[in-house]
Amino acid sequence: MAVGGHVGALRNQGYLAAGQRIMIEVLFWDYIPLTVMMLDPAAVIYDRPPILVLLPGGEHTLDDATNPSLLALPPEHLKVALERRNVRIVVAYSDRAIANLSRIARRTEHSERFSVFLIGS
Repeated sequence: MAVGGHVGALRNQGYLAAGQRIMIEVLFWDYIPLTVMMLDPAAVIYDRPPILVLLPGGEHTLDDATNPSLLALPPEHLKVALERRNVRIVVAYSDRAIANLSRIARRTEHSERFSVFLIGS
């Protein structure tokens, strides 16, 4: 809820213009309510298709081997990829994504699990 409210506040403050995108780092089923909380599902894209795999023993995980996260790119490549996709806001949770984004964007919010980054000035 905190992340959705924060992104709404960024939108109200003019940080998210028409046509700009919000990227959400896929985390099991958490990406679905996050998409709804953005209040504009058409503006939301994901760091990768949400492909889940079932490991022996019943554990669910994301398929990082054949479906890697865009947010795992080196920061200089990530910046170009986000600009190409017209991404203005990124909602991330993984340590790697947060480390990469911290080098190219400004963190504007951190809740229990997620951080929100503003791309560009």
